[in-house]
Amino acid sequence: MSLGWKTTALLLAIGSTILVGVVLAKWLGLQKRFGALVGEAVGIRGASAATATAAVLLESRHKARNTLVTIIVVNSLSTIAMVLYPVIADLLH
Repeated sequence: MSLGWKTTALLLAIGSTILVGVVLAKWLGLQKRFGALVGEAVGIRGASAATATAAVLLESRHKARNTLVTIIVVNSLSTIAMVLYPVIADLLH
């Protein structure tokens, strides 16, 4: 049974987003688990995914802080994008 190219592309995009999060976290001197949490929240779907992942992924004294920061940043960027996308589309039209 084949997944098809669309499913394969989606899985690669999600996986690479998580990997970039881990690499950037390591580069910035942060925990790799925090990078995986942020990458997963961006790659999958924001706050709900971050909360679910944090419940099983993070085991540190900064668990609540890291989860909160991830949720705030992802939701803030999503809100900015939601406001800017129509403006950009209108300018390009």
